[in-house]
Amino acid sequence: MYIKKRWLITSISFVVGGLLVLMGFVISFYCSGENYKTTMSYPQKENIISLAESLEQIDYSLKKGSYATTPYQAVILAANVLLETGSAKEDLQHLPIYDLALEKTAKYLSQTGEFVFKLAEKGIRGESITEDDQNSLRQLSEKATELASELRNFSVEVSSENYDYDTLAEMLKSQSDKNDAVPVMAGAAGETSAENGGNVFERIEASFEDFSPIYYDGRFSDVIERKPDEFWNDKEIVTQDKALDIAAYVMDVSLESVKFDGETVQDDFECYRFSAQNGDKEICIIKQGGYLYSYNNNINIGDAVKSEDEAVAIAEKFLKKIGLDGMSVYGRVYNGNIMLLTFVSEKNGVLIYPEKITVGVALDKGEIVSFNGSDYWTNLKLNRTFTSSISQDEAAKSVSPELLVKNVNKVFMISDGGNEYPCYEFVTESERDGQVRVYINSETGIEETIILVSETDEGTFFY
Repeated sequence: MYIKKRWLITSISFVVGGLLVLMGFVISFYCSGENYKTTMSYPQKENIISLAESLEQIDYSLKKGSYATTPYQAVILAANVLLETGSAKEDLQHLPIYDLALEKTAKYLSQTGEFVFKLAEKGIRGESITEDDQNSLRQLSEKATELASELRNFSVEVSSENYDYDTLAEMLKSQSDKNDAVPVMAGAAGETSAENGGNVFERIEASFEDFSPIYYDGRFSDVIERKPDEFWNDKEIVTQDKALDIAAYVMDVSLESVKFDGETVQDDFECYRFSAQNGDKEICIIKQGGYLYSYNNNINIGDAVKSEDEAVAIAEKFLKKIGLDGMSVYGRVYNGNIMLLTFVSEKNGVLIYPEKITVGVALDKGEIVSFNGSDYWTNLKLNRTFTSSISQDEAAKSVSPELLVKNVNKVFMISDGGNEYPCYEFVTESERDGQVRVYINSETGIEETIILVSETDEGTFFY
């Protein structure tokens, strides 16, 4: 009896001791978890402050830029803005705002950096800064001030309330389902995020609704609606049945096997979509004129037996079949047992780089597996005239003496903003870097760009 009683007391002691140890672990784990959440919130708070500081520095540089009168100072300020916009974008990426689409905010940062760079470029070219440029600069600056103030107020709230990571993440979640009110920018000091309409970044994103477009020659410029080229003036809308005939002809299948999949819009072009062979062949035909916009042929491809020259000949035959002859090969890339060939228009001895087409050729049986005419149809012009204010010999003086000129072409190039300009293309060789192409503007004599060309077993690559 004594033994049983002692055993019972010992057992209870072990159970109680175990429970106490377990509770200790739970409390310790909870405390460490809370400490972890607090620790995790520190970099998030720092990112918010850093983002506000970057926007303030952007504002200062933009204000200074409106008074800059020399290309040197314009370049310095542009470099500062590019540095700060890059820093701001990085801070945005590290904030817990996974369910928010901040396209307008990200575009503003990219647009601001690029716009100021383009202004510095204009100064170097000797071009004048217009009143519209100054107005755009002022608008970008005012927006930076506004956003910096909003984030400063928010960072003060976050710091004063000592929010942990989970609380901060919850605050930065989309509030669109929780709050039907239209988000507004921060109000009086001391108001909380909730009192100002919810998520701070949703308010920032919404603030761009009334932001006037910024126009300049750059990739992030707001788009000015382009008038269709006169090429399209006499092109009539083809019927669905006519488009089906064209699709069957291009895909080399019977009319009965082609399925109409509806209409779509590609790069502002209204198109008919068709498919064949259970969807393995897909094609888009432009309604106006019945031209081929795109084609994909998903087939199993065997071992490569076709040579590069044979693939080029097959692609050229296909382009002629669809009425797009007069194209020159610009580059080629191997993608498995497929050769992707890039063609550009050649008219009156001038290469038109904006009018670009890619064609994919299977290297086993030589079938066409892809066609993309997006750049070609978007940039197609009926008439272009190559003009020059300087001779080819004068332009050659701007080519580095380290380069050996092998060939010279007359070409049209296109800027990031979609503006075309005529150039002399100097195809040269460098002992160190191989083929180098130098483009001298035939109107201004400015060295527009330099391209390094790498010829490898995988194809032609341009850098």
